[in-house]
Amino acid sequence: MRHDVLVLSLLGLALLVAAGSEAAAPEATILQIDPQEVNRDSGTPINFDGQFSDGDDDQLEFVYWNSSIDDVIHSGSEFSDLSFQRQSGEFSQGNHTITLVVKAGGEWSANGANATSWLNVTGPPPRNPDASVSINPPTAHQGEEVSFVGSGTYYDPATSIVVYEWYLDDEYYGGEMTFSDSGISVGDHTMELIVEDNEGLRSEPAQEPFQILPPIPLAHLDSIDPSPAKVGEVITFSGHCTGASGDVEECDEYRWDIRSDTDGSTLFSLYGAIVTVDNLTEGDYEVWLRIIDGNGTVSSWVSDSLSVGPPNKTPVATITISPDPLPSSAFVPEYYQFVEITFSSGSSSDSDGNLVGWRWWFDGALVSTSPDWVTTFDSLRDGTVKLQVMDDDGVWSGNNSRQFRIVANTAPTAAILLTPAMAVEIDALVTLNGSGTDAEGYIAGWEWSLDGVVFATTQNATVSSNITGAHAVMLTVTDDGGLQANASASFTVKELDIIAEKYFDVSVSPLNAAIGEDITIDLTGTTGPVEEFEINIDGDITTTQDRTVTISFDAKGTYNLDITVWWSDGTSFDQNRDFYTTTVTVTKSGGGSGGGDAGGDDDGSIDSGGGLPGPGLLAALAGLGLAARRKR
Repeated sequence: MRHDVLVLSLLGLALLVAAGSEAAAPEATILQIDPQEVNRDSGTPINFDGQFSDGDDDQLEFVYWNSSIDDVIHSGSEFSDLSFQRQSGEFSQGNHTITLVVKAGGEWSANGANATSWLNVTGPPPRNPDASVSINPPTAHQGEEVSFVGSGTYYDPATSIVVYEWYLDDEYYGGEMTFSDSGISVGDHTMELIVEDNEGLRSEPAQEPFQILPPIPLAHLDSIDPSPAKVGEVITFSGHCTGASGDVEECDEYRWDIRSDTDGSTLFSLYGAIVTVDNLTEGDYEVWLRIIDGNGTVSSWVSDSLSVGPPNKTPVATITISPDPLPSSAFVPEYYQFVEITFSSGSSSDSDGNLVGWRWWFDGALVSTSPDWVTTFDSLRDGTVKLQVMDDDGVWSGNNSRQFRIVANTAPTAAILLTPAMAVEIDALVTLNGSGTDAEGYIAGWEWSLDGVVFATTQNATVSSNITGAHAVMLTVTDDGGLQANASASFTVKELDIIAEKYFDVSVSPLNAAIGEDITIDLTGTTGPVEEFEINIDGDITTTQDRTVTISFDAKGTYNLDITVWWSDGTSFDQNRDFYTTTVTVTKSGGGSGGGDAGGDDDGSIDSGGGLPGPGLLAALAGLGLAARRKR
C-alpha cells in the first residue's frame, strides 16, 4: 500500500514538473488613467499607471502604450515606462481606446480586459475655415495679366482645405487655388472666394476689389525721313497708334521728344502724328514718341536714332563719250557719220549721297533723262551736248558741256587670197588670207563665211569641207566708222584618188587532214586591187578569183601549198604579187596541226593566216572553176 502511494506521489511530482516546463506569458494591467475625461484646450496633465506580472519571474523587456486615434503615445524598456504623464493638448479630440502591451521572457502580453481602458478628449465645437484673397496687381490695364491667389485657414489639425470657389462679380469663375487672367473687361470688379475643408465646413466669402483700366495704346514710330539727314534738310517724323488688339486707333495726343544722344536730355518737343523739323545742327539725336488715347491712357515710349551730317554738297556732272574719237581729231573730238555714239554720265559724282536724276541737252533741247544718251548722226555737223545731274537731296548740279564734230566716212575695201587657189581634196585645209584698207580710219572687224555660214572673225583663217563641189568664201571687213566691204572667192573640193591598201590574208584549215577530208583555203580577209589568186600544189598550178576554195586529197602524204595573190594596181612585175607557203599532212585517220611560212613584197604587206594547208591538188579543185595560170 505504501508502495502505491509512493508511485502516485512520484507521478504527481512528474506532472507538476512537466507542467512547470511551459513558459507563462506576461500579463499587463492598466491601473489608472487620471483623469479619463479632459478638455483638450485645458492644459490638464493626464497620468497613466500600469503594471505587469510574469509567472516565470522573467524580466520586463519592452512596454507599449497605444491610442486608437493617436497610435503609440509612449514606449520604453524600463519599469518606469509603466507610468508616465502627458498634457491634454497632446491628444487629438475624440474617444481614445488605450491599450498596454508588455514583453518579458520573449513573450508579448495579450490584450486582456485589464490591459485596455479609455480616454475621452473633448474640445471646442468645430470652427469653419477662413478664406483670404490676394490680387496682383489690384489695378491693371485690359490685356495685362492679373494673378489671383487664394488661401484658407483651418483650426483643426485633422482638417484641410479641399475646395476653392471663385466668384467674379457674383458669377462663378473657377475652382483653382491660383490662376491668372488677361481678358477681364474694363471696369471695377470684385473677386470673391469661399473655401471648404474636408469635413464639409465652408468659410464666409472673402472679397477683394480690383480695377481693369482701358488697354494701354501702343505707339508706333513709322519713319524718320530722311535718315541720316543733313544740316538744313526738312526732316519728317511720322507715327500712329494701335490698341492692344493691334487695330489702328485715333489717339488724342502724339508727343515727340528730340533728345541729346550724349546725355539723353530733351532738347524740345513736337506734337502731332506727322511733324517736321529743319533746324537740327550736325550731330546725333534720339527721337522718342509717346501717345495718349481717347481714354486718357498713356502709352509707353518708343524711340529711334537720327544722325545729322554736314550740309549737302552739290553733285558734279561729268560727260564721257564712246567710242574713242578719230585719231585725226584735233581740239574737237571727231566721230564718223552714222556711227552710234554713247554720251555717258558714269563719271559724275555726289560726294555725300547718290545721283537720282539726269538731264541731257543737245543744241538747247532736252533729249534724255536717263544716265546715258545713245544716238547717231546722219548729217555732217558740229554739236554741243550738256548734262545736269541731281542728288538724293534734290539738288541739281551745274551744266557740263562737250563739243564734238561729225565727219564723213568712206567704205573700206577688202580682198582674199586662197591657198591653194582652186581645187583641193576632201577635208584638205584651204588657207585664207584677208586684207582691207580704209582711207580715213582702220579696219576694226573681220568676218569669214563659207557658203553663207560664219566660221571665223580673224584677219586670216583656214577652212575645209567634206562636201565635193564648188564652195563660196566671203570676207566682210568693218571700218572704225561701222561701214563694211565684202570680198569673195571660191574653191572646189574634188574626190580623193582612192588607192586601196594591199593586204594579203590567207587561212588554211585543217593542216592535218584525213583522206577525202575537205580543206578550206580562206582568202576573204584580203583587201586591195586583186587581179587573181594562184594556187600551187606541188607544181600543179591553178588560178581563181574566188575568195573561198575547198580542196581534198585521195592519198596519204605531205603536200606543199603555195598561194600567190596578183595585184591589179599597175605596179611592176616584181611588186605586184604577194605569196604564202605552208604544208598539209594527209593521213588515213586525220587530225593534228601543221604550220607554214609566209613571204611577201619588200614593203612587208604580206600577212600569214593562222596556218594554211599545203597543196596536193585533187580533182575537186578542177570543179571550182580554176583556170590555168597565164604566163607573166
